[in-house]
Amino acid sequence: MLRSMLVACLCLVGSCAVAKDVKIDNVAMEQNGGVWTAHVTFVHDDIDFKHFVDNWRIVDAKKKVLAQQNLYHPHTGVKSFKENLAGIIIPPGTKLIYVEAHAKPHGWSKQRVRIDLTKPKGDHYVILRKNPRK
Repeated sequence: MLRSMLVACLCLVGSCAVAKDVKIDNVAMEQNGGVWTAHVTFVHDDIDFKHFVDNWRIVDAKKKVLAQQNLYHPHTGVKSFKENLAGIIIPPGTKLIYVEAHAKPHGWSKQRVRIDLTKPKGDHYVILRKNPRK
């Protein structure tokens, strides 16, 4: 009996730890000429100002930050929320970028979305091209 209760408690604690990580659900990268806009949907149980998604960024394959957005308030009462960031310049010749998310107090999420700019869609992303740069 005691062993069953201990196992149940450990399972509960383990599931809580997993739930704390922010998940990047999907990304739409919209190109208009040489400028991009990112539309990103996050899944996270924001609780308060001490526990919420507070930052996300786009980096290249060498981990150089191409764009970054600070979030200043928790999205409480919702399981997912969308953020947009316009005016992103991705250097010509860049083929891979990554979207990463940060949540207080846990840090950067292990999950990130890998985006191959040479393909119109992939795992958790789609690319929309209005006026592609020639």
